[in-house]
Amino acid sequence: MEPTPTTALGVAAAGDRPVVPEDVERTAREFEAVFLARMLQTVGRPLRGPGAAASGSDDPWGSMLIDAYARMIAKAGGIGVADAVMREMLRLQEGG
Repeated sequence: MEPTPTTALGVAAAGDRPVVPEDVERTAREFEAVFLARMLQTVGRPLRGPGAAASGSDDPWGSMLIDAYARMIAKAGGIGVADAVMREMLRLQEGG
């Protein structure tokens, strides 16, 4: 997919919709998912012990569950981290 020309904010000159190359968007969404997973791991520390909600060493599936939650949150729109990362990546690509 060939991106269209953008301004420093990642907005197409012809309209108000941001035009973001697929690889930039994918990288930003992945970054947000990793960020969310780290946050959820910190929040889940009191949940040590066995069970689906556990994130401690007692439950080998806990970290996988947290990663799945983080990816679902990021895919559903996240918390705005990916959008900020995309804007910064586009700004840096344009030499700003």
